[in-house]
Amino acid sequence: IWNTQIGDMDNVLRAGLWYEDYNREESRDWHKIIDSKTSFYYDHIPYWVQYSREFPVETIMYYLEDELDLGVAKVRLGAKQFNVDVKKNDLFDANNNLAVSSDSDVLFSAGFVAPLADNLEFFGGFAQNYAAIKDAVLERDDADLSVIEPETADNIDLGVRYSTPGFNASLTYYTIKFDNRIRFVSAEQSEGIDFLEEGAGGYVNDGGVESDGIEASAQWQATEYLSVYASYTYNNSEYAESRYEDIEGNTVLGTAKDMAVLSLDYAKSNYIAGLSTKYVGPRFMDQANLTEVEEYVVSDFYAGVVLDNVASGIKSLDVRLTVNNLFDESYLGTVVAGAGWIGAPRTAAINVKAAF
Repeated sequence: IWNTQIGDMDNVLRAGLWYEDYNREESRDWHKIIDSKTSFYYDHIPYWVQYSREFPVETIMYYLEDELDLGVAKVRLGAKQFNVDVKKNDLFDANNNLAVSSDSDVLFSAGFVAPLADNLEFFGGFAQNYAAIKDAVLERDDADLSVIEPETADNIDLGVRYSTPGFNASLTYYTIKFDNRIRFVSAEQSEGIDFLEEGAGGYVNDGGVESDGIEASAQWQATEYLSVYASYTYNNSEYAESRYEDIEGNTVLGTAKDMAVLSLDYAKSNYIAGLSTKYVGPRFMDQANLTEVEEYVVSDFYAGVVLDNVASGIKSLDVRLTVNNLFDESYLGTVVAGAGWIGAPRTAAINVKAAF
């Protein structure tokens, strides 16, 4: 970090790098059940090791950023680049080894914060992002790495913020263009689970996603002891053109257009309590938008007390009760293609923390 001045304007220049090196090992072996009539216990010595391979990944990221205070606004310009090398080492057959260099272009970013009046400011930002080719793509020996490119995205956001001692609010508009979506395309359909991975297919770049929406939030200190928080999000995410499916313009599966949160938090003396309610609108379970999951509302509650000097040697004791899904709502939480996970039922927990 280098702090300097350009004329009478403060300027901060930042530069650096980030390095990561990791290795993922993967294998599959088969074991004989000793006696299926009596138990599921098996011989721990495998009678067949189907495959064994490792995936070393090395990443270096360089970045450079400059922030200049113009007086009427603070502006920021930045650039970064990733160099990512992904390999597959087949420990049975070196002929199946694969490697790909998944480097990014130079990724630019920019942003500004401009005061409009007392307690009110206007802000905006632009950022180019990317996701390297994952090692899962190399799991398929027939992967054509010469035609697979990293995923990319361009993000833009604009908004206003208002802040006073008892009230804070913000309103943001965002738009995201996501390209080169990497997904697996099966060349043949087989019945049942493909345990031996004999089904043909591979990973390809196929279209992307275009999203835009607004996020609004506000926090109000209603009384000395009670604060209220509310937020609303409208999100419109649609698939871009696909070479393999007629889904252009369809809503991205698992995404809700409307989401909202309302929370009440109380704190007085040693006592705290709160109630938070979340609304999630309808979502589609498939890319064709034929199956829709119902909206749901879930509430969480907490209450606690912090006691000081409760006994000799104990400085403080924090006791908190948390109840998730307070009204035991039945709903589908996470949604993926053709499936969904049932949300957790009402769950209560008591936590006790002591400081000595």
